[in-house]
Order: sequence, then C-alpha cells, then structure tokens
Amino acid sequence: MLNYFRDKQAENAAFQYHLQLDSEEHIANIFWVDAKMLLDYAHFGDVVTFDTTFGTNKEYRPFGIFLGLNQFRKTTIFGAALMFDERFAVAIARLHGDLQFEEERIVIGDPLTKTVSCSCGMFNRTGILCAHGLKVLDLMNIKTLPAHYVLKRWTREARNGSIQDRQGRNVVENPKMEAELRYKDLSHKFHKMAQKAANSPQCCILLDNALDSVAPHIHDLLNASTSAMNELCKDKENVDPNVQQVDELLRSARLKKKEVQSKNLRR
Repeated sequence: MLNYFRDKQAENAAFQYHLQLDSEEHIANIFWVDAKMLLDYAHFGDVVTFDTTFGTNKEYRPFGIFLGLNQFRKTTIFGAALMFDERFAVAIARLHGDLQFEEERIVIGDPLTKTVSCSCGMFNRTGILCAHGLKVLDLMNIKTLPAHYVLKRWTREARNGSIQDRQGRNVVENPKMEAELRYKDLSHKFHKMAQKAANSPQCCILLDNALDSVAPHIHDLLNASTSAMNELCKDKENVDPNVQQVDELLRSARLKKKEVQSKNLRR
C-alpha cells in the first residue's frame, strides 16, 4: 500500500497520506486524500461527517470516509481512512438533524442593511435562508435576495478559483488533463491564426519567423524544467538521515492485525 501511495504522489504531488504507528511500530491507522478530495474539501468542507458503515477489509479493519455535500447537495468524499478499530474521536462541525415540525419563530429585519435574523438559525446551519426570513424580506419590500445571502458554495461557481496545498502549490485534480486542455486551447488559436495568415504571403512569413523566434525560448524553458526535476531527484537521494530512518521504519512496518474470534457454526 505504501508503494501505491508513493506511485500516486509521483503522478500528482497533491496526493497526501499519513500513517499512524502503535507502540509496537505496527501500522494502526492509515489516512489518504487525492487532489479531487482536497479541492472538494476546500470548496465544501464547512460540514464534515465520518462514516465507517461501508465495510471492513480482510483484516477486519473498518474502512471510513470523510463526507460532505457539494453545491448540488450530492455526497462528496473529502478523505478516506483504514482504521484498526472504531474507538476514536472525530470532530464534526455543524451536524444537525433536519426535524420537520412547525413552531413559532422570531424574525428581526433591518431594511437599511437588508438583513434578517431568525430564531430557527437555518442560515447559520445550512447557508440557506429560511422561509421565515424570506417572508420578512418580502414584507420590507425587498423583492430580490440580497447578495450576502447567496453563498458561493451553493452556486455554479462553487468550484471556481485555485486551491493551494501546505507547500503553496496549486492543487491540480488531473495534471494530464490540464496539459490536454492547454494543448487544445493553443491548437485552436494556432489554427485560427494559420487560417488568417494563409491568405497573405507576408503574414505567412511574419508568422513563420515568429515561430522560429519563440522556439528556442520554449526549448530553454523545457530544459530548465527538466534540470530542476533532476536536481529534485538528487535532493531526494541525499535525504536527511533522520527522515530516511523514519522512511525505512514505515517501509518495514506491518499492518496491525486485529484478532477476531471464530464463530462456532454448530448448533
């Protein structure tokens, strides 16, 4: 599994994992997230739950996932874990039941700031203004929902914007797809420019000279990027002895096995 995690990190640096060892240096708990999980958590991680009802593996380890809701109220995965057992504490924020009953509510409205405050507290819990607040806005002759009540996480632009990891790098969900999108965009621009330039010999010469001029710069940038990657690999080979010791410890660590009493099938 450790090799698999390292392969995933090689594919995308945004992939992260963490191993917890017990006193016997056995791997007790394993946590991991990929780039999509990181992005989803950054956009929709205001409410998080943890669920271990999805089953166990052959070592009887509970498999748990961190869950939330996206802008379409669909279940979104923020992370995954393989646990030794379920005796752990997880902080869950804003977890409330959705009880369906009607009771008297107190709503305070301010027409100057176009704000309402309802005793039901629905907006604070879900980010969606309640019917009581909407009614008071209507009574104050405010017919359009104020912008401060339209949270980005419930809009089509919820996933817009760049997200950075702890090292300050932009999280890219699929690096290969990003390169393909850039290729398609540049190909489209080059194709349109070539179509226009083909009608004029002078334009063709100008475009051809421009490509010849920019080609060496692109070549230099690619070489510099390759050299930087090679230096990074050399740095990894000269790892701090303490870090290398921890790495070797994790490599030799084994999964902590959970003893399960066999059931007597005889009646």
